[in-house]
Amino acid sequence: MRLPVLLINLDRALDRCNFMKTQLAAAGLYNVTRISAVDGRTVGRVPEYRPHEWRSRWELTPGELGCFLSHRTAWKQVVASQEVTVILEDDILLCSQFGETIDAVAGRLGGKDLVKLDWLDMPIRRGALPANDSGAELSRLLQPVPSSAAYVLTPEAAEVLLHRSQAFCDTVDDFIFSQQKHLSLFQLERPICMQAQNSGCASPRASVPAQLSVSQISGETRDKGPVLYRLKKEICRAASRCRERLVTDPVLRLTGGRLDPIEGPSNLPLVLDVT
Repeated sequence: MRLPVLLINLDRALDRCNFMKTQLAAAGLYNVTRISAVDGRTVGRVPEYRPHEWRSRWELTPGELGCFLSHRTAWKQVVASQEVTVILEDDILLCSQFGETIDAVAGRLGGKDLVKLDWLDMPIRRGALPANDSGAELSRLLQPVPSSAAYVLTPEAAEVLLHRSQAFCDTVDDFIFSQQKHLSLFQLERPICMQAQNSGCASPRASVPAQLSVSQISGETRDKGPVLYRLKKEICRAASRCRERLVTDPVLRLTGGRLDPIEGPSNLPLVLDVT
């Protein structure tokens, strides 16, 4: 079984799309649909976007808004197809085990499940690791993580994300991975891909286009809001850090959970290195 893939890609970056399709074909994934990404610099009024309403962010940069809307387009397509689907951004490097691991992950999914597939070089709060019986070790994600570049989800999960994003002012990664009360969120313990800009653990490869390592939304700025809004956010952050240190993390360790970095995929060859 090979899952359908939705590939989010800006019209002005078709070289990235071609590189991604080459990687996916090498991994045995041919059912690939390109999602024309929304350019936040040219998009008109978006009724669901609610800046300046004292939400988690005061406003989004054009790139962040376009990224959120692009993922929202992908969620709509997953709901319409009623198929478990992989969603990828166009700056991902795939490891050689990508195809077979995706098959193993798909066999584990049901209900409102979403699995993050990529690697981040940071400590992440995760639940206890269950016994591995499928070749794909999944652990519960217990905190928001700053990457929505590669994940697989069920139609039920996509429907929840669409419903809950009818009014938003979050980056898409903050939004997705703060839905612990509404979705079953998992991290693949042995990640099978990584964003090119996070691939410092891997040696440079001539086959990887240089432009992949440059974020398409870097350098943009946003209004961080009035003083009272920023003060409220700082107080909330301080209270959250205190709660994590005194309550959340001790309980996490007592129940077998972890707060450590995930093993990086640097020891795995990229899919294009073995084809």
